[in-house]
Amino acid sequence: MENKQEHYTKISKQIGVSYFFNFLLLIFQPLLIGLLTRVLSIKDFGIYSLLFTTISLLTVFFRFGLVEYIRNKVPGLKEEERVKTIMTLLVFVILLLGSMGVLLFILNEFITRLLGIGDYPHLWLLCVPIILCLSLHDLINTYLQAIKKIFIQSFLSFFINCFWVMVLFIFLFFRVNISLGLIFIIWFSGIIFSLLLVIYFIRHEIYFFIKNSLKLDFVKLSKALKFSLPLVMMTTFNYIIMSSDRYFINYYLGKPEVAIYSLAYGIVTAIAFVPSIFQNVIHPYFAEKWNLKEDPSLFFNIMIKYSLMGVFPAIVGLFVLRNEIITLLSGPAYLAAAPVLIVLLLFPLFNTFIDIFNKTLFLRDMTRHSLVMYFFAAVISITLNFFLVPLMGILGAACSAVISYFILLVILFNFRPRNIKFNFGYVKISRILLASLVMGLIIAPINPASWWSKLLVILFGVVVYLLLLFVFRTFSKEEKELIKSFYINLRKS
Repeated sequence: MENKQEHYTKISKQIGVSYFFNFLLLIFQPLLIGLLTRVLSIKDFGIYSLLFTTISLLTVFFRFGLVEYIRNKVPGLKEEERVKTIMTLLVFVILLLGSMGVLLFILNEFITRLLGIGDYPHLWLLCVPIILCLSLHDLINTYLQAIKKIFIQSFLSFFINCFWVMVLFIFLFFRVNISLGLIFIIWFSGIIFSLLLVIYFIRHEIYFFIKNSLKLDFVKLSKALKFSLPLVMMTTFNYIIMSSDRYFINYYLGKPEVAIYSLAYGIVTAIAFVPSIFQNVIHPYFAEKWNLKEDPSLFFNIMIKYSLMGVFPAIVGLFVLRNEIITLLSGPAYLAAAPVLIVLLLFPLFNTFIDIFNKTLFLRDMTRHSLVMYFFAAVISITLNFFLVPLMGILGAACSAVISYFILLVILFNFRPRNIKFNFGYVKISRILLASLVMGLIIAPINPASWWSKLLVILFGVVVYLLLLFVFRTFSKEEKELIKSFYINLRKS
């Protein structure tokens, strides 16, 4: 019993740390969107969105699927095997990234022409090192998560995503003229600093590897590549589903429409990010149980329950306050994003379950199955965008994204592990949904006009929702103890 209590206490501390840093990330994402949409023209924000989408796509591709291998296979390894594994993967990735970097520099003119950013040829030269450094950083940071160094991993995730944004706000405070080029220079500088930090936090592994004269494990590399190579294409197809709409919008409609769509998509993506607050903490325990051949159903249901606790109220709140949030972030010029945002609201819910079911596929080494599923969904996404964007404009792109993710969710659900059981009595989906809807009904009649009143209404909605979770008895006795422990540990930290 004592060990179990210590186990829950440790998890509560890690959830507290993860919640804190991810909450900051959640705040900074809309702040960044608000800053960029106000200091850049709509056309320049459209260019930024296209480049950001391209960077995200190539960063995922250049991780070569090894992030999921580390996340799912490293937990539970003995120290020597663990160190050999991560050092082998890092050496391989560094060599490969160098080759890919040279290729991207050679293709500079072709890519700038393809994206229609010929007026800003220097931007791609900044994007290339950003892509390479982000890929390496993500690999190392995922390793820190896999070995349950949640505090460090959460801090580094916050730092690489938010440090450069803070610098931008400092520049804005001192009334420095913020151009598109300056934004990418600051972003690149922040990533370099973050990469040096993350390397510092694996100094023990580097020292251990050198001190014990360990050799690169090519057998482990072969297994990792066998696991990961299908994921390279899978993650590429996933980003095609997520980002192909912006390329179609750019081709058929233009960069201002890309900007409006990207604002709506960016806000909704912030909601989709909420479940990661809990999943990033719980997943190493879930993976460890699976790898040790123990029943992981408890942690599976915990991921579902606490993910939905974040997603349901966020969807309802965003639906009710969509116009207020858009004008708060970017001003009335972007109100055309409101109808798009309504269509996209189902995306965070679908994405939550997709992420959880994906975790079960990776643990069962079903990466080839994932490849086929995502390829099918990507083909559907491209086909729908091809027909719907010219027909319906940016609303067509939103419909394409939601339909593609719904189809992917249905396929993944049919491949779920039958030995992991849903515990509806524990998850209490109906009570979470009811608390979210009641919160929405309470804040709906309020029409805040000023920026501070909008923030107060959002805060009021959060407080009301949390109280309703207790009123509707959403938490079990053990969870209440965990929440109490979480609160105590949060105060201590």
